[in-house]
Amino acid sequence: MKKWFFTLVALSALFIITACGSSDTIIETKAGNITKDDLYEEMKKYYGDRVIEQLVEKKLLEDKYKVSKDEIEEELENIKEEFNSDEEFELALTQQGYDNVDQLKEDIRFYLLRQKAATDGIEVTDKKLEEFYNENKDKFIEVEARHILVKDEKKAKEIKEKLDNGAKFEDLVKEYSTDTATAANGGKVGKVTADSQMVPEFIEATLKLKEGEISEPVKSESGYHIIKADKRTEKTLKNDRKAIEKRYLQEHAKPYDEVREKLFKEAKIKVKDDQFKDLFKFDDENKKDD
Repeated sequence: MKKWFFTLVALSALFIITACGSSDTIIETKAGNITKDDLYEEMKKYYGDRVIEQLVEKKLLEDKYKVSKDEIEEELENIKEEFNSDEEFELALTQQGYDNVDQLKEDIRFYLLRQKAATDGIEVTDKKLEEFYNENKDKFIEVEARHILVKDEKKAKEIKEKLDNGAKFEDLVKEYSTDTATAANGGKVGKVTADSQMVPEFIEATLKLKEGEISEPVKSESGYHIIKADKRTEKTLKNDRKAIEKRYLQEHAKPYDEVREKLFKEAKIKVKDDQFKDLFKFDDENKKDD
């Protein structure tokens, strides 16, 4: 989930530009004043196409689909689970340009509207879901893990031998790990899934571990990892059908560019501003005009 959190496009400009559009003075200088109209025209010039497309898209999606507060809160909690602490989540929020969590919630709502449009009409049957689950079991495994990272294989093997002889994992993290981001927290890397943004060798080795098991040294571009699985969770159709169905829909979703173009075409949009007269014209329409 962290993956899509970092790719969400903040929509703050949407609300800034729609709030503009009057002659009220917002800045006074000796050289003259800046009005809301000035700001509106400048923003329209540089950001108009993108903002107007998103405004229209959002309006059309809201007319066809509904997203509840509970759905937004559930998605927000899924995002938060990917972080080791509230502080880490708040820092990521700031780094991505959000002033507060309400702005993130609005982007989540837009994201969920798009998801509903892209998955509209996809049939989910017991048979299809069972086949999907059996073919993708690795995608439904979560491992809460920690690791010790060192540069060379010899040192990694020495550390593994100490662990086999009863040394505490957390003590060896402090003594040897070169991963400064996790060393202070006992080497914890959080939940590891097939979608985690980590080196593939690390993910593959972690998902194979049983709960409490410690890996042999695992080589990656970062060095040599010794990984411990603190907790392992495997979703099942019996207990987690909703989550598996959600994953099924996401992986069978229609390409969103095609969905959006169809949405625009069916809306019979009329553009009143000459600057944007060609914004909602598509290739087939342009050919007719030639």
